[in-house]
Amino acid sequence: EVETVKNGIAQFAGKAEIVDVTVRNRRLRSVVPDGFETAVRGAKIKEYRRKGKYIVIDLDNGRSIIWHLGMSGRVKTVKSNAAPEEKHDHVIIKTSAGLLIFNDPRRFGLIYACPTAEVDRQPCFAAMGTDPFDPLLTPELLFERLQKRKTAIKPHAINNFFLLSLRHNSTRI
Repeated sequence: EVETVKNGIAQFAGKAEIVDVTVRNRRLRSVVPDGFETAVRGAKIKEYRRKGKYIVIDLDNGRSIIWHLGMSGRVKTVKSNAAPEEKHDHVIIKTSAGLLIFNDPRRFGLIYACPTAEVDRQPCFAAMGTDPFDPLLTPELLFERLQKRKTAIKPHAINNFFLLSLRHNSTRI
């Protein structure tokens, strides 16, 4: 589901420039930092990726947007620069391609920016498992780690913490 949303945002906005940002409500799961708007305004989008249930948007200014939709959040895409505001539209990102509107009735989502070089060290990723498509997650390494387990494979295959715990030469995979 998050992969689908990420791909939809990428298809809509592409490598657009972030022209402006309006935060209408900072009180989400974690407060949207005061400097969020200035951290991303004027930057161009370089890349979109997913880490677990988070969308990461890398920018050309050395910053990345970390975005989690929560339980009820969604991203609305609007081609025009004016969209009718809805009650739970908390963050509006105006790009050169149109608007990305974060709507979250329950406010369980979050959005903030951090230096791209520090994305992997963010607290929200501390207990998260590795994406199964990560090239560092080889069958040999997975086999090696599973040899030490006495339970069935399936619980480990769906346990993100297990995959995150895999380390090879102190490199998180």
